[in-house]
Amino acid sequence: MATYYLFLDELKSSTQYKYFILAGCIIEHDTYNGIIIPYITDLKKKVFGNETIILHETEIRYANKGLYRTMKNENKRKEFWNGMQELFSKLDIFHTIGVGIDCIEYKRLYNSQHRCDEYYVGLQIVIENFAHFLEFNNAKGTVYIESRNPTEDEKLQNHYHTLKANGTLFIGKNAIQKRLGPISFPLKTDNNIGLQIADFIPNPLARHLCGIRQRKPSLYDHIANKLYDGNVGLANRFGLKIIP
Repeated sequence: MATYYLFLDELKSSTQYKYFILAGCIIEHDTYNGIIIPYITDLKKKVFGNETIILHETEIRYANKGLYRTMKNENKRKEFWNGMQELFSKLDIFHTIGVGIDCIEYKRLYNSQHRCDEYYVGLQIVIENFAHFLEFNNAKGTVYIESRNPTEDEKLQNHYHTLKANGTLFIGKNAIQKRLGPISFPLKTDNNIGLQIADFIPNPLARHLCGIRQRKPSLYDHIANKLYDGNVGLANRFGLKIIP
């Protein structure tokens, strides 16, 4: 039975983005270890001369500190973004998946102190669609989310265990428990390649949903083309679900 990893990152709502985004990528175990990790490691060496640098979209675009200053060099900048676009353009390498929550509308419709945090609402949607993906591929999966802090990690882990114990709206607990393994919270310093790829996904999706021009170079078209469609052509349901 195949094993898939789901790497997730978040973008909080703000004055610029009214959408909270929880999104990332689904990568098969052998593909991740045999193709993705060597590819990104090699790209880091070529561009930054250092394979331990943590790829973070914001730092790379600002290019104002440490090894990220390498991005001020036009040739290095082109080499990096060409490499990322090549990776994201390979449709058979991984899928993208996520949820976008219009926080303004969510709070208007559910104006209550008992309203669930958007992070937990988003997690339920993403886990449900990841379980759908695993069912279709007769596979098992593990979820990775970058650690925030021990308290928040524990709260999220408890919610994840609740989803596994009770199931979601459309997928029962037996299927969830059969398909989903643990949830892990690597630190940024752990140099987790999957989480570094996932870091490049939420912002383009938020810009698209908010009607904001994409930053150049852009990965949005590649991200959109790789959205999981439930194998029925419904990427707006199984790939990027919009709430409410």
